[in-house]
Amino acid sequence: MTPLVSPAILQLIFWSVGLFQLILGLYVIIINSRNTSNRYTSALFLSMAVNSFAAGTLANAASAAEAIIPTVILASITVPMGFSLAFVAIVLVKPSWMFGPRRWPLWSMYVLWGLPAILTLADLILGTHIWYLGLPPDYAGGYLSLTKYTGLPVFRLFYLAVLPLLSLFPLGYLAFFDERLEGHNKRLAKLFFLGQAGALLLIGLLRPVLPSPLPSTLVNLVVIAIFGHAAFSKMLYEGRAQRGRIQVRLTLLTLAVSVPLLVFVALFISRQASDRIRKDAEIQIEQSVYSVVATTGTWLQLNIHALEQMVLQPGITSMDPAQQKPILEAIETSYPYIYLVSTTDKSGINVARSDDKAPKDYSDRAWVQKALQGEDVVFQTLIGRTSGEPALVVSRPIRAQNGEIIGVGMFASDLNDISDEILSINVGETGQLFVVDAGNRVVAHTTPEYANQLLDFSAHPAVATMRNQDTPSGTVRYTTPEGVKKLAYYQEIEYGWGVVFEQDEQELLAGPNMLRLSAWLLIAAGSVLLGTLTALSIRQTMRPINSLTETANAIAAGDLTRVAPVESEDEFGLLARTFNRMTEQLLDLIGNLEQRVAERTRALENRSEQLMAAAEVGRTAATMLDTEELIQNTVALIRERFDLYYVGLFLLDDAREYAVLKAGTGEAGKIMLAREHKIRVGEGMIGWAIANNQARVALEIGEDAVRKPTAELPETRSEAALPLISRGRVIGALTVQSTQPGAFDEATIAVLQTMSDLVSAAIDNARLYTETEFALRTARRAYSERTREAWKELLQAHPGLSFRSDYTGTSPVSGARSPEMERAWATGKPVLIPAENSADGIPKFAIPIKVRGSVIGVIQASKSSETPVWTQDEQIMLETIAEQIGLSLDSARLYEETQLRAETERVIGEVSARMRATLDIETVLKTAVSELRSVLDLAEVEIRMGSQPAQQDEE
Repeated sequence: MTPLVSPAILQLIFWSVGLFQLILGLYVIIINSRNTSNRYTSALFLSMAVNSFAAGTLANAASAAEAIIPTVILASITVPMGFSLAFVAIVLVKPSWMFGPRRWPLWSMYVLWGLPAILTLADLILGTHIWYLGLPPDYAGGYLSLTKYTGLPVFRLFYLAVLPLLSLFPLGYLAFFDERLEGHNKRLAKLFFLGQAGALLLIGLLRPVLPSPLPSTLVNLVVIAIFGHAAFSKMLYEGRAQRGRIQVRLTLLTLAVSVPLLVFVALFISRQASDRIRKDAEIQIEQSVYSVVATTGTWLQLNIHALEQMVLQPGITSMDPAQQKPILEAIETSYPYIYLVSTTDKSGINVARSDDKAPKDYSDRAWVQKALQGEDVVFQTLIGRTSGEPALVVSRPIRAQNGEIIGVGMFASDLNDISDEILSINVGETGQLFVVDAGNRVVAHTTPEYANQLLDFSAHPAVATMRNQDTPSGTVRYTTPEGVKKLAYYQEIEYGWGVVFEQDEQELLAGPNMLRLSAWLLIAAGSVLLGTLTALSIRQTMRPINSLTETANAIAAGDLTRVAPVESEDEFGLLARTFNRMTEQLLDLIGNLEQRVAERTRALENRSEQLMAAAEVGRTAATMLDTEELIQNTVALIRERFDLYYVGLFLLDDAREYAVLKAGTGEAGKIMLAREHKIRVGEGMIGWAIANNQARVALEIGEDAVRKPTAELPETRSEAALPLISRGRVIGALTVQSTQPGAFDEATIAVLQTMSDLVSAAIDNARLYTETEFALRTARRAYSERTREAWKELLQAHPGLSFRSDYTGTSPVSGARSPEMERAWATGKPVLIPAENSADGIPKFAIPIKVRGSVIGVIQASKSSETPVWTQDEQIMLETIAEQIGLSLDSARLYEETQLRAETERVIGEVSARMRATLDIETVLKTAVSELRSVLDLAEVEIRMGSQPAQQDEE
């Protein structure tokens, strides 16, 4: 126990910290019990609360019995607390480390956390005392450090120092090196790292300065602050959804805060009251004992004084029976509880007696022997020979004037006077008060069967303690053989006598127990009342919300007549009124909904028809490749599908100065086409749309300043001019006119513009197709002509390119071609000669070999007489082979031309290189003629240089 703080104050500190931890733990788990972080944080707070309550109980323990349970708890959960902080911190910041595919860190933490508890339980059951050693034999109460009742110093060092230090490494990595950890979690990791390091440093600095429990208390406060902040900031940052009904959750949260406070206050007050009642009971016992002690001491002193006065009287010291007897009788008469006063000589024989009985021999009595030996006062309790009852004999030596002992004076008293005094004291139902003499025999007892029996109480725990202790008074707790727990208070008085008061602890603690029971009943009743009132209050508060929820559900189900009741004049009432106003607006909205739906349906149908018409126009335009046909059909289709008065299509001329009408619907369109109607770019709606590259709409033709009226279209009331844009370039414009004012809204214009874009693309594509087709046909004609000329030159250069293959082998062939081959060559089509039409009775099949439409050869195949018919598959196969031969021959020709051209280029390059090797003109000329003759294998090459002769002017 620390001298700085009393045990009661230390207990209050520990219990206050534990209460705060308990409330935090319950609050966190009630907020959201399904969240993993909440569960582990709550478990940490609750285990810390148990640890704090156990430490507080141990701090104010008064005996070993009160200290056993808290030391067992502390031995089980104190040592893992240091690394548990880091474990929970990692769960809060980086749960993937603990709950990923490899969960071994989580299970290893469980094992480390539970190992001290397992060892403690094993020590209690098996009595091994490996880890939990139990309380020291000299324990007298108060707080004990963990080292006093646990063993395995290395084990303790590992948990209290090594593991907390090692836990700094993962926390440091998360705080400063984990790049994937960002934002709020990063800040929490730094806070946990600094908190863990600060807690270890605080313990190291304060442990040598402050007593054992105070450093851990301060660290607990630091941990509460850090983890409390982390838990609540984590919930706010992550926006965790709170689960469960609001009424239940709020009631539980209220009870979680209030009930522990009630329990704590009740326990503290009942404990303080119990201690006070116990102390008052002990004081009352002491006072009762003091009363008996005072009474007994006074009684003894009075008798001793009377005896002392008696033995000093001359009549007594004369040892004359005649002189002594009147004195003895007077003393007996003065003290009614004295039944005998006598004197004896040195041999122990009565000299005189206060009664009329014959002298007796008392030489065997201790009170005679000790008095004759010189003891000043001798007390002896015995069974009196005179009375036959238990008696107290007090004797003193009778001395002559020279101090010599000449006899013994005594008086014998019954013990009723002392017993009556003791019996007058209220000792309760189980209390017993008794007086023992120096020989531990009961002189007086509150229990009649023990009174005046001179029973030997040497074995009584209180008497034995009184005789074996140096202190004259004290308290003893013991248990009787019947199992009854007793509390005894003893006090030793003069002459070896003692007074003992004992009482059952159950009766002694009846007041504290009743107070504790009353406190628990009050706590239970208060908790039930508090929970009920809280639930009712929350229910009453939530009732408008519930009513509003029911109303909202009913309205959502279709009951629009429901009205939310206004049950309060607060925010909920305002919410109900607002909800009712919203319902009214909803009813008004739904009342007009059918009309709006019908209007919207008609608009959607119209829009759908417009989109379908636009799609049809686009599809139709996309299928036409003739520009004129495309333009004419498009305007007619647009007018028909959109039910318009007039549709006209303008295209820009080559100078892009005028928009020329290319197609128009109706008679008006024919008239304007006939007079070659055109509009200058920038003038009128058409010219404006082309110049500005955007649509121009006149909902009322008289209100548009740009529009120019057309005499052929007198019934037009609204008009829209839409630019025709293809590949970002304006190619013309489309005019659409209606006899209805305001016929072209934004949606219609959007559809028409989309359709115009499709038409523009179709027109542009048709133009491109026509141009491309023309260019392709021109290219094909040119290439085909070039191919025919090339093959003509080739065949002229190689007239013998003909081969024949039969059963004798393959060989060149010459001479005239067969009639079948001539026909195939002339017509460019296969010629089939059946066996019956063949002059030699052999079926023949001639297939032309074509290259780019020009016949360059013919294949003639003849069958044997055994297979006189050409099948369809055989004909197709030969035609395909003829096509592949033509492609292969043309590829071979192109390859030869390419090779020849390459060789020519190579020769020209070599000749040119040799000529450029010198700058001398004569050398260049010589090199030129030499190289030309050599390369071209010529007979003679001549180069002549000179100026052109002057021509004479004609007269």
